[in-house]
Amino acid sequence: MPIAETDAGAVHYTHNGVRNGAAALVLIHGAGGQGRDWPMEWRYTTNAVIGVGVRPISSSATFTDRPVYTIDLPGHANSPGSASEDIGAYVRAVSSFIGTLPDDAAIPVGHSMGGGIAVMLARDPSLPIAGAVIIGSAARLPVTDQILDGLRDAFEPTVDAIVKYCWARSAPEVYRATGRRRMRAAGPEVTRADFVACNGYSAKDTLADVGVPVLVISGEADKMVPSAASEKLAAGVAHGAFVSIPGGGHFVHVEQAGRVGAEIKAFAKRCDAATGRSD
Repeated sequence: MPIAETDAGAVHYTHNGVRNGAAALVLIHGAGGQGRDWPMEWRYTTNAVIGVGVRPISSSATFTDRPVYTIDLPGHANSPGSASEDIGAYVRAVSSFIGTLPDDAAIPVGHSMGGGIAVMLARDPSLPIAGAVIIGSAARLPVTDQILDGLRDAFEPTVDAIVKYCWARSAPEVYRATGRRRMRAAGPEVTRADFVACNGYSAKDTLADVGVPVLVISGEADKMVPSAASEKLAAGVAHGAFVSIPGGGHFVHVEQAGRVGAEIKAFAKRCDAATGRSD
């Protein structure tokens, strides 16, 4: 079980084994999540199939061509430490993790709360960031009092309600069941802390500080973070691009792993070229 000792504490991670000079993808999960929430084909170089064989994806959308690191944020899954109600604490942990990598440059890929973390990393000129990918996220991530109170007072029913709105209607039930099981396993303290962190997050006044290319991907049917809010984030950065995936929900990267993976793969190659890493 690989553990990186960082200035912000120990961080559990996986690595796909590739080291070739390309900018490394660093996958950052969302609230109440863990590294295993990302499609298996993205995390490893084997030809495994996401969702217990539900929906195979093309090998052209896998990442055998560059390093991929998947982390558990502090206090989540296999990472020790505690969850935080301040998204800045997670930013410091991921920033410190990136500093331990042998790769010359990184592209943080964040989902939902992880997208907010990726935005904040992309603002930091001291980090070797070649670009950033934001999935199902925005410059603000407000959370209702009903959800915050429910995560404290009625955890499992509130998780059920959250999961209900995270997936497109066409998504296989196994995705919902897996998401529900993992968020329940995270527990009320970790999950609520993450949602409090989301509620306190805002990058809208500092988007001008993002100097690297940013790709924002949204599911057209996302009920957790409206696609319009994601598009506004892309428009707010100097080098932003927006992609809306028809029929996609909040976990569009799982529902349509091939389509989203292909978008990220093309974007990462453009980042490599812009920083002199292409042939």
